[in-house]
Formats: sequence, C-alpha cells, structure tokens
Amino acid sequence: MALDKRPSGLSARITTSQTRRAHRAQEASPAVTGLSLRIAPKNWSDWLLETLVRLSASGCSRTGLYEVLTTVIEDVSRADLVGSRRVEYEQVISNVAPQVSETIRQSLTATPQADEVNSALRCLQGWIAKRDLNADLLSTLYPLILPYLANEATCVAACACVEDILLEMSFSTRTRVSPILDFCASPQVGSILQRAQTDQDMDDISLALFKLLVATFEHSYTVIVEELQSSRSIILLQRLLMLTCFPGYHASDEQVSDLGLPIWAYVQEEVSDNGIVATESGFGDPRWTTVREVFEALVGGLRVKVEYPPDADYQAWPKDIKQAFARYRVDAGDCLINSYYVLRNAMLGMLVAAANGQLPQDSSIPGNYSQAEASLYCIAAVQEAVPEDEDTYLDKLFAGPMLSIFSPNSSPSFVRLQTTALRVIGRYICIIHCFAKY
Repeated sequence: MALDKRPSGLSARITTSQTRRAHRAQEASPAVTGLSLRIAPKNWSDWLLETLVRLSASGCSRTGLYEVLTTVIEDVSRADLVGSRRVEYEQVISNVAPQVSETIRQSLTATPQADEVNSALRCLQGWIAKRDLNADLLSTLYPLILPYLANEATCVAACACVEDILLEMSFSTRTRVSPILDFCASPQVGSILQRAQTDQDMDDISLALFKLLVATFEHSYTVIVEELQSSRSIILLQRLLMLTCFPGYHASDEQVSDLGLPIWAYVQEEVSDNGIVATESGFGDPRWTTVREVFEALVGGLRVKVEYPPDADYQAWPKDIKQAFARYRVDAGDCLINSYYVLRNAMLGMLVAAANGQLPQDSSIPGNYSQAEASLYCIAAVQEAVPEDEDTYLDKLFAGPMLSIFSPNSSPSFVRLQTTALRVIGRYICIIHCFAKY
C-alpha cells in the first residue's frame, strides 16, 4: 500500500489532541478524498477503509466518521471520473459498505444522542442515493429507521432517509411501505400538520412530514386508491388536501402548497383506471362518495389559492414573488383539469355558480374583484377538458352578469377581472357559437 504517496502531514492532522480529533477529521476528509481521486485505486487500493481505521484508532467519534463518509460520497458524486476508472474507484467504496452499514446499525440500536442518530441517518441517506448499499444491507437498517420518524429530535433526518428509500422501487415493496402509510396517517402526524395549518407556520418537522407524505403518495398512490374505503386512505387524502390548500398566498406567505399538485394527477388516473365514477342514477362504486368529496374540496381550495391579494398588497410584492405566484396559478390550473376528469360537469356547475355570485352587478362600485376573477380563471383553466357540446352551465355563465362587466373601471383587480373574462370567452368561443342568442 503506497502510504508514501500521501502527504506526510495528513496522519498528524488526523491524530491530534483528543478534543479536536473529530473536527480535524472532518477538515481532512476533502483532502483525503481529493488525494484518492488522483491516485486511487491503483496506488491506494484501500484508501477509504484505511482512512476509517485510522480515524477510529485516533479516537474519532461515530459522528465524526459519519461526517467524513457523507463528505466522501458527496465529493465522489461530483468527481470527473469516467469509464473503467469510475467503476474501479466506486468499487473501492462499495467494498466498505458492509462496515458502514454495521456502524450505522450500531448507532441506531444503541439509543445514543440525537446528534449521532441524525449524523448516521444523513450518512445513510447519502449512501442510499449513491446506491452503494445492497438490498440485504438495507433490509437490516430499514426497520431500525422507522422508530426515529416518531421522535421530533430525529424526525427530519429520518423522513429524508425514508424518502430516498422509497425511490428504491425494487426494495420498497407494499409490505415494507405499509408502516410508512400507517405513520403518515397517525394521530401524531395529524396533530403536527394541523398545528402548522392553524398557525400558518411550516417548521422543519412539519415540512419534513409533508414531503414524506408526498413521497409516500408518489410511491403508493395505487394502494391508497385501491383501499379507498379504509380510514387510512381517507386520512392520507385529507392530509394531501391539507398540504395542497395550505393557507396563504403561494410564494409570498408559503412555499409548500405546490408540492402536492402533481400527485393529484396520479390519484385521478388511478381513480379512472379503477372505474370509480358516478353513474347517471347516482349509485356507483361506493368509493365514489369519498372521491367526490375530496375532489370537490380540492377544487374549492384551489379556487381560493389562485385568488390575487388586494391591489395594494399585490403591488408591494417584488417581481420574483409575482412571477412565482403566476407560475403557481398555471400549475394549479393543470391540477384543476385532473379534477374535472373526476367531477365532470358538476365541477363546472360549482365554478359557474361561484362566479355568478361573485361577479359585480354594478361595475362602477369600487371593490376587490379577486374572488370573481379566481372563479373565472378556474373555468378558463379547464376548457381543454370540457366537451364542445356542454351547454348547461356555460349558458348560465354567459347569461349571467359576466358580459356586463366591460364598462370602464381603472382599478387593477377589475382590469384583471375583465382580462380573465375575455380569456374565458376566447377559450370557449367554439361552444359560444352554438348559443344562437350570443
């Protein structure tokens, strides 16, 4: 082993006084990794194992070892290695995986301090993402992670680790994921998420739990929809709804409500694939009632979420916040299309009724027209899904006060309302041609 090819001061840096060893080990890890990238494995075949042995012998704590291992994985992922050189180099790292797994196992079973557990979980997350832990090693560690989800001191790191495990589709079987579904539907999680919604404050723990909820839906939406009559599935959908409709203006007051938007497309497709639809007589799949209630609440929540703030507040927003809010409205519009495929014309009826009730009867009266504009925006957003022979609810819209709002009014919210009304007319122009009276 070509120890002479390493800087002579490296060992001294790793073996200094007891009180500074862990810190110096962390400082040394980029240097060790950088050197290994130049000369390993040809001139330093066991560089990582030897480094870990030396660190342990020097009295470095497990937390220090995890920081080093995490840094190594991050640096190697960014390294410019190609072809056989990368294969050979990464093999050296894979050879150490059993020792790394055993060290993490010891940390997770010894009920140590939260700092050590969090360091172990962050290290494990890096090694999972790098795919250097095989299924056997992961099978040993996975059940040890789950209890730390319920501990607020370790919840954030445990959630992030489980998120990456869910990406390993061959490992994350239905049986293995079931405890995560149970956890996400548990009263403990519900209490934390409800508090975040009530306080309109997303702390690190509630954010981690919402992200885990999204990752769980991405992995197990088929199971959730198949078991739609179970209380667990209903609770999970309610919590996804809670995230999607998180209070406040997106980008200004909160930055999380968009996380759940793409999931509804998966849910809608699975609902359709399972034939969960209403029949003309009103008696269809018994799961339909739950689906209808959830998607009606989703439409109502998104209609509120796409509302503009009062003119003075909106004008005070910086440009980047306005742009982010505009992008959010587009994404919310796409989500509304998925809702239409479930609710069909009943959804259009909801929105038209809301718009007719919110549109001003006298446009000369000053006011905030954001609610009416939001309802019209939602109607415009779903146009591509509405069949061209739809004449029941759109006829009520165009027969209502919408066509009488095009009188002069210079308030920004009213101009925005007029612009959105014109967009509705433009989107549905083919259907309007069918209405002779227009």
